[in-house]
Amino acid sequence: ERDTKIVFYYCADIPEGATTILVNSEFGLFEWFQRLACANASFSLLPGAEGTFRRFVLDCIELYHNKVRPSHSALFKYTTWRAMQSDIGKNDPAFLRIDRMLKKGYSARDFEESLMKLNGAGLGKIKLGRVVDAKNMEINSVMLAPDLLAEVKAGDRIGAARAFSALYTGGTRAKYQLIVPGHL
Repeated sequence: ERDTKIVFYYCADIPEGATTILVNSEFGLFEWFQRLACANASFSLLPGAEGTFRRFVLDCIELYHNKVRPSHSALFKYTTWRAMQSDIGKNDPAFLRIDRMLKKGYSARDFEESLMKLNGAGLGKIKLGRVVDAKNMEINSVMLAPDLLAEVKAGDRIGAARAFSALYTGGTRAKYQLIVPGHL
């Protein structure tokens, strides 16, 4: 009975109103988590994102700084940060931003301080999660993060199918407002 309003953005700023930000990957989740924490935003994670997020971030930090092999399922196959960088770095802009943050000395202590800013009761004005975490949900306002539109190599049918699937799933979660990158 009410149309969904499409809003375009050209700079991925933190939304003003109650919005759910959907990202593509754990690296996108890590990046936006840190952005929201640094901005002292009122935010929480979608229920599906909470489970392994802490392990993912701590594994990234340990692999980068101490060369400790990760246990998180998305990272386990990497024995060095350089191996992950050569595999993921060229295709995931969020990974590159996390890499820069770690180069500047981001540590487990920094992460723990950021965790203190998270609304653990799920009552934050802004919700954050991966597209997969939002499946089967209806959300009043959804912002699709730029990492959902990472470049797909020409001829990469599987990569294109994943990108289209993520855009479709993320976009169809919105009931009243969908906020998307302007170049979309």
